[in-house]
Amino acid sequence: MQWSLENIYKKQVRGKIPPRKHLRVLGEATFDEVIVMLNDLNDKGLLENDVELEYIKRYLTKRPYEKSLVAYLRSKNLNERTIDEGNILEIIVKVLSDNKDLEAYDNYIQNPQPFRNVVERSGNLIDVISDISGLKRETARELVNLKGTESSRGVGKGEMAMAAIFSDVKMAEGKGDLDWDGQYLEVKSTDARLGKRDREFPNFERETLGELAVQYDKSDKRLDTLVANLANEPEMDPGHLLDALLSFARAAYPKSSIEIPVDINLEDPLQVRNALEKVMVSNYANREGVEWFIMINSSKTRYFGRYFIFRTSEIAKYVDEKILKLGVISLGNLDPSIGTI
Repeated sequence: MQWSLENIYKKQVRGKIPPRKHLRVLGEATFDEVIVMLNDLNDKGLLENDVELEYIKRYLTKRPYEKSLVAYLRSKNLNERTIDEGNILEIIVKVLSDNKDLEAYDNYIQNPQPFRNVVERSGNLIDVISDISGLKRETARELVNLKGTESSRGVGKGEMAMAAIFSDVKMAEGKGDLDWDGQYLEVKSTDARLGKRDREFPNFERETLGELAVQYDKSDKRLDTLVANLANEPEMDPGHLLDALLSFARAAYPKSSIEIPVDINLEDPLQVRNALEKVMVSNYANREGVEWFIMINSSKTRYFGRYFIFRTSEIAKYVDEKILKLGVISLGNLDPSIGTI
């Protein structure tokens, strides 16, 4: 039910609103009318319901801040169309109001801090937001937890919170997640993926790698074990297998600027997996025009909010260090989801 002072009053007097000379059109209340309604209810002892009083209090409390807050959020490209599930402006104001952080946020946006000055390569986004803004940790957590969809495109956890908090971050216009001072910042939370779900490799048997799989009767769907098993065949020519893997990678990930190294040990599935992961992430970054990634832990654990951020030129480093973790790359899932940060 949508609460309003008028509805509360009508409910308490059972719809019998006494006529008044200054009463104009229903719904066009004046200040004097509201005061009369409240006094009438109070005189009759009908303003003792905590829920109704709390609603009135919260409504009145947020009014002084609502205009400035909404104007600031709009300047960060947050508006009624940001997510299909509701008006994100109202949702954010409600989060602030419910946690009694309206004044703290209003004070903060008078001098908001840029992301570039406060962020470390890794840390916890909840801590960063709370520390620089003065918002309660629970408020920061709820903001980071906001998500939705926009015309079938996912708006992931962390995106709207970063736009609402950092002066140099806003929602990207058109394609992309965030505009970070003119650079494309891609936000990925736990179990997100860098590409399409269940993307398959078409006509694999026509690829050289597929022909080798048929020739040596290998049915592995995982690319790492398939290549390793082929490499262990006594009659396998390592150079031919490497060329087959390179050809497959170029076909599956045509935008990648990272190549599989020629000195790779094809008998080691971990090396094959490591190489393919780098190629896959690079392909996504180049295809989408991503300049920075921020990976955020959005799982319901004590690690919620943990993040790390890196340039796309550092993809190989973070894969090697096992900080950037991905699911298994297979013929039926070329773009697996991201592991827990």
